[in-house]
Amino acid sequence: MSKYSFSLIWSEDDQGYIATVPEFPNLSAFGETQKEALQEAQIVLNGFIEEFQESDEKLPEANTISKYSGQTRLRMPKSLHAQLVKDAQEDNHSLNSHIVYLLTERRLLNVIDKFKEKFESLDYWQEEVPIQFDLSLEKQGINFFNETESSTKRLNN
Repeated sequence: MSKYSFSLIWSEDDQGYIATVPEFPNLSAFGETQKEALQEAQIVLNGFIEEFQESDEKLPEANTISKYSGQTRLRMPKSLHAQLVKDAQEDNHSLNSHIVYLLTERRLLNVIDKFKEKFESLDYWQEEVPIQFDLSLEKQGINFFNETESSTKRLNN
């Protein structure tokens, strides 16, 4: 039995299940039941593995569940460190909370930019449609600050 992962999705068009193996993007199998789709996918996967081995190609790494501690060590210029500490103090937050906020804000902006790109690439839009986003992290239920810190401080100043 291989350590590769399987994904199942219902196909309305085919009235059955499609099983895929994320590590092998071109692999898919059909079954009327989930069990049948998985069995077929395993057969196809075994064929893929044999082909890779016969051609001396390196097999993809199997996806595994990763455990993250939530901690990382980051080196930065002293001047940036000083500025981040100053900014955190001005907002009455810890340096850690301030950095997490900045990283999350940046991540949200990247997601919004990707959404805008996809939205704007749709051919059928004839006129400009204004898109508004509420970037208030508190309204999204995201709070990085300890309960002991000021809960009235807005994240989107």
